[in-house]
Amino acid sequence: MTVTDEEVLAAGGEMHSECAHIVPDSTYFNVTANSPDKKDYSASVLAVLKRFGYNVDNLNGEKVHSLFNVMTMQRDVHDLFDRLELWFEKTATPNCYNVQKTILLVTPDQVTFTTPDPDKLPLPSPDLLALHAACAKVAHLSGAGEYVDRILEDMEQIEVLAYDGTSSDVLYHALMTLGSRAIAVGE
Repeated sequence: MTVTDEEVLAAGGEMHSECAHIVPDSTYFNVTANSPDKKDYSASVLAVLKRFGYNVDNLNGEKVHSLFNVMTMQRDVHDLFDRLELWFEKTATPNCYNVQKTILLVTPDQVTFTTPDPDKLPLPSPDLLALHAACAKVAHLSGAGEYVDRILEDMEQIEVLAYDGTSSDVLYHALMTLGSRAIAVGE
């Protein structure tokens, strides 16, 4: 197949892409008695998969490289996907996903996976993509939980707001908390 320079430029230009695993391949390879941390990590990933009802035998050994567990991604997008800072949320349209991310990055709002032969060339697994999305959301929200804890602790300890506005989050949360309480009138 011949592609002209104009067609490449019209499609956004050249880029480098990599094979991205939904469930990381490192979970299943190079685990030895000398690498207890990796063994623990592998066991915890497998436990999460089992807990979500996934048959881990589908990913055991070389099966981790099956087409339902891989896709190609641009390098920077792949890195964000692996760090759970980018994930795909299922839409009502089959094989169509909203692209969600925790950082500012130019990506399409939606992606649709297609294949000319679903039997020989399966699409990425919706179940694995949903599991990846759930893990990404938990990882993202755990940071939010730490933030809220810090604000609540600051509300208890800060006696005077900072003159430079750095304690504005504490003031905002305190006002929102007061605003959400019921106020008895005329008592």
